[in-house]
Amino acid sequence: MIQMMNPAPRTVPFEVVAEGKTSGFTEKTYQVIQDQATWKAVFDTLQQRTLPRKEAPPLDFQQYTLVLVASGQGPVMNRSIRVTRVFEQNHVLYVEVERCEPAPGAITLPAFSQPYQVIRIPRWEGEVAFLERNCAHP
Repeated sequence: MIQMMNPAPRTVPFEVVAEGKTSGFTEKTYQVIQDQATWKAVFDTLQQRTLPRKEAPPLDFQQYTLVLVASGQGPVMNRSIRVTRVFEQNHVLYVEVERCEPAPGAITLPAFSQPYQVIRIPRWEGEVAFLERNCAHP
């Protein structure tokens, strides 16, 4: 019997375009951005708690795709979210996301936060899956 083997994952390079601790994304949000109009709307939401506001930087969406990961609102500043790896396997793009919360008993800063990160990858038009891993800040 011949058994088909899954191809090895292909690493996809990515670059961080924007990241921060406060935004207008109060719910956990993972979003693929394929055009300038959507990017403008996302960028405006990212800046809801920022002054002065800026225009969304232009991006060549013929060559690139953006991916937003936002953890939603929490009661402390010691939280973060970041993409740790992007890879393609079996025609699916996988985005590995690490969401970190303060460890139990850790010293925290009591202030609302909405951590986010936006990455740029080569243009992708297929299926995207997000793989989430939780961690605790020391």
